[in-house]
Amino acid sequence: MTSSFEPTSTTHTPSTFFTRQDGWPETAFAPTTRLRIPRAFQWAGRSLRLLGVIPFLSDWVAYRWFFRISGRARTASGRGLIDKGARLHHVQLSGHDGSSPKRVQCYSLGDERNPVVVLLHGWEANVNALERLTQDLLDQGFHVVTFDLPAHGVSDGTHTDLLEINAVISALLQNKRNADSAREHQERHKLRCAGIVAHSFGGVCAVRLLADGCQCDSLVLINTPATFRGVFDKFTHLLSLSSRQAMAVKQRIKNRFKPFYPDVWQDFSTVRNLAGLSQHVLVVQDIHDKVVPVHEGERLFRVAQQRQQPCARTQLILSRGLGHNRLMQEPSVTREIAGFLRDTALPAEGVSRAC
Repeated sequence: MTSSFEPTSTTHTPSTFFTRQDGWPETAFAPTTRLRIPRAFQWAGRSLRLLGVIPFLSDWVAYRWFFRISGRARTASGRGLIDKGARLHHVQLSGHDGSSPKRVQCYSLGDERNPVVVLLHGWEANVNALERLTQDLLDQGFHVVTFDLPAHGVSDGTHTDLLEINAVISALLQNKRNADSAREHQERHKLRCAGIVAHSFGGVCAVRLLADGCQCDSLVLINTPATFRGVFDKFTHLLSLSSRQAMAVKQRIKNRFKPFYPDVWQDFSTVRNLAGLSQHVLVVQDIHDKVVPVHEGERLFRVAQQRQQPCARTQLILSRGLGHNRLMQEPSVTREIAGFLRDTALPAEGVSRAC
């Protein structure tokens, strides 16, 4: 749940090729680099160290920053989807942490009688990120629904979390205009869609949603973190938090989610939740991703491949030089994603293609 960062050096030559694999190739590796802390995070870290003389205040500020969305993510979005004929509506979201209600901008494309695919963009992005994939899914005969995450794009708010994001999905799949993250959490066993395509932190949300009981045929994870703890560790590194500050913020985060999940670090772990899913899974990873390293994609793929689900298909797409975001704009990759969903999520003679 942090902004992107750059390494001090790279040793690869950018290219746009991709490969589909049934196994993880031994040659898929990324150059070892040392993380460079962006200037904005350097100043933020210095501010927290100054506030450290008042521990309670510095801990609270760091905790709030973990869920805060920067201004660059709260920009106009969706024009491309509107040009494709998207129907617009809003979901009114009631926060679970005492925050003000948020109006979330949602988009619906294609024939509503067709199988539904939900698209989830990543942290500090908006619906524009998955616009290229939308057209490929429409061409395959899907009904596509997506939205600007709370506090992203043109949706309201400055902060959000996994509970709010999944509450909006719950409302969309139930065709409701209001969402309460606490109440919707108890109703996800009633949810159904053909597939979910999720990028980055959106993948963490999607896997948790399925673990909570949402039903779908296929799941596509694009450059997705393997663990929630790893996301937090990256955050503490970028802000140079002390051990005491990190422990204090971790406890605040645990308390935030404790009414819904007793152990947030395990309950939000993507690899842990993925191991128990029965869906067809496609892992898409760029080997030079600077935000989610390639070894995290490898963990996800190996866990999905080792599931005891004989009818569940597990596939892999690797790219090189497309990074964390440009991967979703590569036509050959988006066509493969749409093809995977066509083969695994579209009904054949009224029956889902399970095996």
